[in-house]
Order: sequence, then structure tokens, then C-alpha cells
Amino acid sequence: MTSLEIAAIKQPGFSADAQQGAASAITVHLAGAADGLAHPHLDKYLKELHREACRVGAAEVNVDVSALHFINSSCLMLFVAWLMCLRDLEARKQYRVVLAAGTKQQRRAFDVLANVAAGLVVIQ
Repeated sequence: MTSLEIAAIKQPGFSADAQQGAASAITVHLAGAADGLAHPHLDKYLKELHREACRVGAAEVNVDVSALHFINSSCLMLFVAWLMCLRDLEARKQYRVVLAAGTKQQRRAFDVLANVAAGLVVIQ
């Protein structure tokens, strides 16, 4: 198993951490508030996550947002940008993204992402 080359984010009010699991899957946990203060960190993190998923040949990236109590529209757009990069990859290099939402509000906020990369994104 190849180790991930992506640093965790540990900011006051926002954190992100990724681990590589079995069967070429990456699991990401986001917590806190994805707001204006978190935006530059989340932007860099999602770009690094995409590079790492491609580098290690991940089949799936599981993103747990159940501990994310707020996400503003500009941070949600960072997810859109990530998924557009995923969608634009050659089919053999694409990976599946599973977003685990903890609340109805989260599910509604992230439901739109399933349309950005149809067939590659699952909202749970």
C-alpha cells in the first residue's frame, strides 16, 4: 500500500484528514465549518486529494461530511471544481466519490454534486 502524500488540515474551527484504506480506497473526514476562513485550506486540500487519488490509482474516495456543521457556497464550489477535474479525466483514470452526509441539510447541499460528475458521485 502506498502512503498518501497529503497533509491534514488542523485549523481552529475546521479540519480535514485522509487515510488510505484497503482495496485502493481513500477515506476523508471533514469537520467544523467550511467558511471563508477555511476556503484557502480546503481549496489546496481538495487539489492535493485529487492528485493523490490519481497518483495511487484510487478506485474510490469516501468523504465523510457528517461532522461538517456548515459549508458556504464558495467552499461548495471547490467541490464542484474537484469533481469537474475528475469528470474530465480519461475514463480509465476516474475514481468514484462517495459523500456521506449526516443530515438532510447536508444531503441537499451536496445532492447537486452528483450532477457534476454523473455516474461518479454517490451521496449517502
